[in-house]
Amino acid sequence: MKRKQITAIVLSAVLAFGTAGTSLAAAPGVEYQTAVLEEGQSSQEVTDGTGEETQLPGEGAGENDGTVTEPGQTPAEGEDQEPSGSDETANPGNPSGEEGTEQPGDSQDQGESGETGDEGNTGESGNPEDPGEVEEPTAPVLMYRAHVQSYGWNEWAENQEDTWIGTEGEAKRLEALELKIDGAEGEDGIEYRAHVQSYGWQDWKKNGETAGTTGQTKRLEAVQIRLTGTLAEKYDIYYRTHVESYGWLNWTSNGEKSGSLGYAKRLEAIEIRLVEKGGAAPEGEGDSYKYPVISYNAHSQSIGWQGERFNGQQAGVTGQAKRMEAIKIKLPDSEYEGGIEYQTHVQSIGWQGWKKNGELAGTTGQAKRLEAIQIRLTGDMADYYDIYYRAHVQSYGWLGWTSNGEKAGSAGYGKRLEALEIRLVKKGDEAPEIGAESYKYSLVSYSAHSQSVGWQTAKYDNEVAGVTGQAKRLEAIKIQIPDNTYEGSIEYRTFVQSYGWQDWKRDGQIAGTTDQAKRMEAIQIQLTGALKDHYDVYYSVHMSKIGWINYASNGEIAGSTDLSKRIEAIRIQLVEKGGKAPDTSGQKYIEGYQTADFTYSGTIQGKGDSGAVQMGGTLGTTGQGKRLENITLHLNRRTENMPEGEITYATHLSSLGWQEATGLDTVNGCTDGKYGMEAVKISLSGDLAKYYDIYYRAHVEKYGWLGWAKNGQAAGTTDIGYRLEALQIRLVSKDANAPGPNSNYYTNLKKRRYQNPSQYYQIKDSITLTGGGYNLSYGFEGVKVMQVIRRLGLGSGIGMGGAFYGTNVQNAVRNFQRKNGLSQTGNVDLLTWLKLGFNQVQWEQWGAYVSPMKVNRDSTRSDHIEAMISTAYSYMGTAYVIGASGPPGTGIDCSGLVMQALYGAGLDISPINPVRHAHPGYEYESRNMWASPKFKHVPYSQRQRGDLIFYQNSSGVVIHVAIYLGNNQVIESWPNQVVVWPVQNGQRSNIKGVVRPFV
Repeated sequence: MKRKQITAIVLSAVLAFGTAGTSLAAAPGVEYQTAVLEEGQSSQEVTDGTGEETQLPGEGAGENDGTVTEPGQTPAEGEDQEPSGSDETANPGNPSGEEGTEQPGDSQDQGESGETGDEGNTGESGNPEDPGEVEEPTAPVLMYRAHVQSYGWNEWAENQEDTWIGTEGEAKRLEALELKIDGAEGEDGIEYRAHVQSYGWQDWKKNGETAGTTGQTKRLEAVQIRLTGTLAEKYDIYYRTHVESYGWLNWTSNGEKSGSLGYAKRLEAIEIRLVEKGGAAPEGEGDSYKYPVISYNAHSQSIGWQGERFNGQQAGVTGQAKRMEAIKIKLPDSEYEGGIEYQTHVQSIGWQGWKKNGELAGTTGQAKRLEAIQIRLTGDMADYYDIYYRAHVQSYGWLGWTSNGEKAGSAGYGKRLEALEIRLVKKGDEAPEIGAESYKYSLVSYSAHSQSVGWQTAKYDNEVAGVTGQAKRLEAIKIQIPDNTYEGSIEYRTFVQSYGWQDWKRDGQIAGTTDQAKRMEAIQIQLTGALKDHYDVYYSVHMSKIGWINYASNGEIAGSTDLSKRIEAIRIQLVEKGGKAPDTSGQKYIEGYQTADFTYSGTIQGKGDSGAVQMGGTLGTTGQGKRLENITLHLNRRTENMPEGEITYATHLSSLGWQEATGLDTVNGCTDGKYGMEAVKISLSGDLAKYYDIYYRAHVEKYGWLGWAKNGQAAGTTDIGYRLEALQIRLVSKDANAPGPNSNYYTNLKKRRYQNPSQYYQIKDSITLTGGGYNLSYGFEGVKVMQVIRRLGLGSGIGMGGAFYGTNVQNAVRNFQRKNGLSQTGNVDLLTWLKLGFNQVQWEQWGAYVSPMKVNRDSTRSDHIEAMISTAYSYMGTAYVIGASGPPGTGIDCSGLVMQALYGAGLDISPINPVRHAHPGYEYESRNMWASPKFKHVPYSQRQRGDLIFYQNSSGVVIHVAIYLGNNQVIESWPNQVVVWPVQNGQRSNIKGVVRPFV
């Protein structure tokens, strides 16, 4: 405490001290005098005139041993966080540490006059025996003291110039304050209140009561002081405060606020003066009270709550891609009645509802972004102020300023609000300029779930949701109005594959399906409530094999039903009533034909009219040997949304051939019972052909059901006299699966008398091979290699390894090419082949020879077996040539012989064939025959004529194959020729197993 003057009492006799708070009294007749303690002089330096120091009342053990902390001495850093429990023990003059206990010298009972109760009133003369003098009225004495961080309560200070309490430069907070007026009576007195950290403004205190707190480490931030009663009429009370980081503020008076608010700044000292009305008031410069007109605090992603921001400062962060998640806004010390309200638009929640005066708007701990905000003033504040604000939005940056409850930010685009600036501006003062777009929002947003893609990001206002050009179905959709300012909703429902129409959904609910691989085929969208009165909704879908169709609107169906046609993408837009609408002309919805819409009938031999058969049903009979004689087709186009077109059909009648094609509801075929149907053709035209294929199949004598024909193909038989007994017909959307393979639906060949079961190699009507014109190079074998070896004089080419195109052959070919002016490659191409004296027929045939077929469709199983053996016998004596399967008399090995024998019996076992057999790596095709699953394996004990016997080496590897003739005899190609030998002999007796080509 700094005091310019302190009046000290020097006693000339021993004083008796009572307990704390007891008045200091002088014995009658004892002299006393007053000394002036100069500024900076210790009380210990005051003497009694003899040169000896005289101790003042209240000094000594209860004081601080004369040590004075000068202003500007700074305590240790961080002392503002020191627990207040240490405050009391550090207080000079209060060794007990008990708060509120006055020490000797602190008692106000003594006052300035040295009063000692009713006795001993000495007045100015110090003479108690002089009652004749009248005492002048004394001025009120203002006393005040403060509770300081780590020091506790200061000494009481009086109303004197340049007298203040607290600290400077020590970073110590004032924690409590007590004020009183000595001599005040009745209504007269002093009132005061404090703004306390985290508590705000406390109630008014008076006449020595404590304002603030002790023991709670709470700082005082501002004060108000006022006089009451007649004192307020006679005096003004002036005061100023010393505030953290601001220093001494200007003077204020009579209940006005002093200090700061909203900045979390501590009061460190206070000075108070009582000035008579009309007297000289203290003077100063600057503000007496610092407070923000508005403060706000943002909660940002991965940062949390940031510090408070004030009037125009940025809350949140930019350039870091961090979402703002919540905000609190308040008016710390409004000068008018009223407050501030605000609401936020939150990810997946929307507008939350209004908050006020520091309440939290938004969310924390949910990772949800703020997207937009509205802020407005209430009460008298709205009459005197405007509130301005602008938002920093992802990908847009700073948007323009807006004010007074308007929206700032964005909605519907999934963009995070990243930062915010807010300004409170008194009406008429300069304000931020409003003009640029402050709020970006879509009228409608929608998100599509597409095949193999999943949920896509939201699309807005006629953007494409889904995918095009990738044949991916749209499976589900969510639609919402991001910022609906009207009562009402957006509703929608979808037509889903195999489910049909689902229930209506609304405002972001999922319509359609996910994880079920079901396509959306059609959609309806409509508005409700007041929203419907102000807007129309338009939507267009992208359909498979059609593309974009024109817009439907307000609940109309877009897409197709019963057509198996997928929607792939969608566009949606809202148009204000009277606004420019998109093109809604043309077809927007296609309704498919249902089963009952397509029927057919006919005449059955011996039974007459069949009656109407619905699409897909069987017209005619099976297993009864009765022919179908005619047919009539009927199509019911129930609505204008169903595709238009014609169905035409023609029948092939026995002995008469093809009849002229006719249209729907017309009989085609024989009507007099003389002729039967053998085949049929059915075709579509018009839009029917655009959206549909027509499939049909015939049940034919001896064959049974043939494959599915479509769109004008002939189904059935001709030229062989087989009757058509039954028919099935289906209209199939071009987007739907066919009822079966589009193959084997017509034949003019009689039914084969014998055929292998379908899991085995099938007997064919003809067999051809291509690819025999291959060049010869290192590693090749076969007839062509044998012929080159012979022509170049390198050997016979017969036997194991005899027809191998090795290095010796390459060198010889190279020499031949050099001598004949050919390119010296060492390989035999067609040019070299011809130069060697061979012809082009041999070049092709010796490389891809196929033995003539010796069977037909009337052949039995036995016929096929004998044809196989007969073909093998045609090779008797033909030389054994490795890798060969040539014509008889040229050269052949064991697997080559089997191939040619099977060809003669109508069996093609490709890719095992002579062409591949001659190539490097395919010498042992017998191993591939054994491994083929299309041959039936049988036990050796059940071997029959026509089976294949396989032989193995000691390691179990197949090395040879022969054709079993019966009686334990086989025909085979074994080095060095084709022979008939016992099934087992001294050269190859280790049998691997048996395969049956004809089952």
